[in-house]
Amino acid sequence: MTATKTVDTVIGKNTELTGNIKSTGTVRVDGKFDGEIDTTSDVVIGEEGYIKGFVKANNLVVAGQLEGDTEVKSRLEIVPTGSLVGNAKTGVLVIEEGAVFKGQVEMAVKEGKGSIKQTITPTKGFNKETVVVNK
Repeated sequence: MTATKTVDTVIGKNTELTGNIKSTGTVRVDGKFDGEIDTTSDVVIGEEGYIKGFVKANNLVVAGQLEGDTEVKSRLEIVPTGSLVGNAKTGVLVIEEGAVFKGQVEMAVKEGKGSIKQTITPTKGFNKETVVVNK
């Protein structure tokens, strides 16, 4: 996700929100959100952001915490400060060193010929997993 992309919806770090968000723009969460986010654009969870629920987006960057399942059309990226506990369905998964991912991932093959399912459970000393599917 490019840094110049406009953010349409922001949940500030001192904000707690419960409910559902349906959007065609980028959503950034720096506070606490409990519910469902459904956007045709991108979702960014800031370092202090926390989501408990379901996220559906084109791209998702997790720098904070996400507890729940996610469906990401293009790219799911968990940066070193990020944590995802839940199942993910995505095109590309990037887990940077120091990030946490606990759950199952299903990656769609670009030609639509199937999908790859893998369970990733962090163990001591395990801190990086990058999965790219080329078919």
